[in-house]
Amino acid sequence: MVQITNENETWLITRLVLEHNHYLNKGSVQNSQTSEDHLTKHTIRKAGMVQMAGDIACAKSSNVDYSWYLGYQNPCGLNPEDVQGLVNYLKQLQLEDPSFFYTLQVDAKSSPTNFFWRDGRSKADYHYFGDAVVLDTTFRIGLQSMICAPFLGLNHHRQFVLLGCALLLDESKDSFMWLFGTLMAATGGHQPKTMLTNECQAMADAIKAILPDTQHHLGMWHIQQTVAQHLSELYQQSGFKNLFDRCIFGCQSEEEFDLLWDSLVNQYNQPENECLKTLYILRKKWSPVFTKGAFSAGLQSTDDCNTIRTVFQNLMREDMTLLKFAQQYQKLAKELRKNELEEDLCCSKTSPLMILKGSSLEKQAADVFTCTMFKLFQEELRGCLSVAIEDMGNTGTIAAFKLKEEGQKDNIVKFCESLNQITCSCKKYESVGILCVHILKVLNAKNVFQLPSQYILKRWTKSAKQGKVPNDHIGVAEMTEKSLKVRKLMQKALTVITKSVAVEESYKIVEDCLDIVLEKVENVLKTKLSQDKEKDVAIVYTGNKGMETQTVVSAPPFQKEAAEHRMRSKSKRKLEDDVSDISCRSMDDGVLHRQPPKKAIKGADNERSRAISSHSYFAGDCSQQPACISPRPPLPSQPTVHQFKGFSKPMGNLQERKKQAPDAPVSRREMETMEMTIMAKVKEMQEGILRAINENKKSLP
Repeated sequence: MVQITNENETWLITRLVLEHNHYLNKGSVQNSQTSEDHLTKHTIRKAGMVQMAGDIACAKSSNVDYSWYLGYQNPCGLNPEDVQGLVNYLKQLQLEDPSFFYTLQVDAKSSPTNFFWRDGRSKADYHYFGDAVVLDTTFRIGLQSMICAPFLGLNHHRQFVLLGCALLLDESKDSFMWLFGTLMAATGGHQPKTMLTNECQAMADAIKAILPDTQHHLGMWHIQQTVAQHLSELYQQSGFKNLFDRCIFGCQSEEEFDLLWDSLVNQYNQPENECLKTLYILRKKWSPVFTKGAFSAGLQSTDDCNTIRTVFQNLMREDMTLLKFAQQYQKLAKELRKNELEEDLCCSKTSPLMILKGSSLEKQAADVFTCTMFKLFQEELRGCLSVAIEDMGNTGTIAAFKLKEEGQKDNIVKFCESLNQITCSCKKYESVGILCVHILKVLNAKNVFQLPSQYILKRWTKSAKQGKVPNDHIGVAEMTEKSLKVRKLMQKALTVITKSVAVEESYKIVEDCLDIVLEKVENVLKTKLSQDKEKDVAIVYTGNKGMETQTVVSAPPFQKEAAEHRMRSKSKRKLEDDVSDISCRSMDDGVLHRQPPKKAIKGADNERSRAISSHSYFAGDCSQQPACISPRPPLPSQPTVHQFKGFSKPMGNLQERKKQAPDAPVSRREMETMEMTIMAKVKEMQEGILRAINENKKSLP
């Protein structure tokens, strides 16, 4: 390990450790030549990164946003064919699964450096089981020794599930910040309660910056492997291994941990061992004594540590290309999901054996917990027989009890019966999510024969994956109600479809049900459409000097345009009726005026302006209209006046209606009809005047 610091813009090597600061994986030991080549390339790449980082620091470009790209050019680029093969495969997966998500990061030269992907099932699993996440970045693949970074979770059967995967070209803080930021974007912004990783300072800094609500701990599998790698000779001795395991799992207090650790270091004469010194400095991140209050779903147990190593080792090999690794990852995901489905079927078909006759507490646990978790619960329940209980009295409404186990430290349980709250100093419920033997003993002593609902963690139940997936924290405020409904239905449908394709019978069931559902939805839509046509707009007719007033009683927002169209059509028919009525009546004192053509204007009245004919005529009161263009016809004689009575009245009604509804649209066709009608009446009036004049002339002597 080489530690380099910058002092007064000068880079100095401040620490040098010749021993490996990480364990060598199995593939490296088997192929020494390949490992040597990878180590050389890895060292060259690191040296180039240090130089680039130094240049950036000296240039004071720390304000550059590295979320989309690396601020420096990576000196060890990837094989373009290898990268293209991976991208093409990810595109294919996205076509098969619309919920599939993938992205990549490029460097300053737009060359790809880091990749991330997850499918739709992984997103759903993250929502259900993303409270405790495992990330190990100690494995390498390919000629460029790319870092494999798969995210693991633990489902309700205590089986591992894949939550997403990344391939990184380096272990810089910028790369890890991009990785965790991308994880949040791909999973809806839900931060894990706890993240277990290998030891890496750059990763720890990135978690602190991007995931402030997440507790970062070191995985126990990493601690054990680190000791086995750096202290291989001592670790092979049964005495050292037993004492070390006792420091990890056998301590009841922080003081006891310190005493056992000092005993381990002194007994085997390792006071200056860098590995042990580093582990002790980081003890609050990995020792169960210090981390028992944080939820880890039991991932720090010995069995889970062995399983994690197996999952990672089976997934990765150094001779893999990027494409082969992605294919192997998807194959492993399919296998793990098949195992989960089999366990789901087992839980639904089998009934677990009871150890206590007539115990309602045990029966309740058997009904709600999965088979795996129920067995763990039974172990705690069975342990009640060997635990002694001592009443320590009450403090207000809180009762305290001391629980004694042979060979174990005493634990204190506090129970508030009024609030139905109970806690234990062992913190097993807080870290694992299942009630401990001490709490079960107190519940039995207080004649409580049902598990309090708040202490049944849903993630361990048979219904862990039932119910809606929580809404994403990112972008929800900008989403419409319709978008949220679509997302909710898609998530439910994805869960059903993913499970159904595993078995042909279930696939046919889902296909038939979807056909039935589609038919029902179409029937509902047809019925709704028919009702909307009849009830969306109610027209109330009221008499107003021969006119009709239209009132919109109710109309949904999406039908507003249709309602307006119907109102315009009704106005048009009314105008046509008025014109027809005018053509059947005589006219008196009619004055014809012509208005110059109006120009189209922008805004709400533009449509109305275009609809008006270029030749607009007004009859009746025209005091506010432009000057007359057409000449006033001669006045008729007295006998002829009665022929034109009634003309001004209907035209006055038309003017009155225009005043009451100034926004009523008038089409070009309507205006032309009015023009022809008026011209016909004018012509008829002129002919009548001429006849009257001729008659007067004939009557003269």
